[in-house]
Amino acid sequence: MARHDKKILPLRACGTQPLLSGRTMADRLSGIRVRIFAGAQEGVALVEFTLVLPILVLLLAMAVDFGAVLHTRFRLNAAVSAGANYALVRGEEAAGSGAWALAHEIVALVADNQGAGWADAESLVNDGPHAVRNGQGTVETGSADHVRDCYCLTGNASSPVWGGTVTCGDECPSGGYAGRFVLIEASRAFSPVFSNYGMVSDGRLTIQAIVQIQ
Repeated sequence: MARHDKKILPLRACGTQPLLSGRTMADRLSGIRVRIFAGAQEGVALVEFTLVLPILVLLLAMAVDFGAVLHTRFRLNAAVSAGANYALVRGEEAAGSGAWALAHEIVALVADNQGAGWADAESLVNDGPHAVRNGQGTVETGSADHVRDCYCLTGNASSPVWGGTVTCGDECPSGGYAGRFVLIEASRAFSPVFSNYGMVSDGRLTIQAIVQIQ
């Protein structure tokens, strides 16, 4: 009688998946936790960015505002420097009948240095001829009676103290030597958004200079 070997196959229910091992299940749970944690981190980052963004925009706007103030101030300074150089070159005119012309020419040069009528300008020649130029035109006041005199000028361009006349070339009590002077000023209306930054006063940026021409 023939002998047949029989093989016993493991039972498997139809349409079912094999059972997961303990390690496989733990790996899948760990992956789910990682995805949940990553999503939570993205949410936190979005909230933080939303909170920080207005501050960054504000800082950027302040930087632009401050830069505009500095840029305007530098341009005014360039205009005053041009007027000061002109006064030094043409300083001899301050001691005669050309003092009025000198004051007029300085304010014209300063006012138009950065563009026609870009700034308001003012010039005072040796406590005498005084010229002011703005959008309304040029106004001249003062007197040329003392344009040949010398002074020991003290104070600053906005509040000069001329004192009495002295001999040209004498040593002054406050230092330096007596001579003739030209005061120059350039200003422009400017309204910063955030602050005056210690440079804007009454809605204007102003640069002044005192030039000793002799």
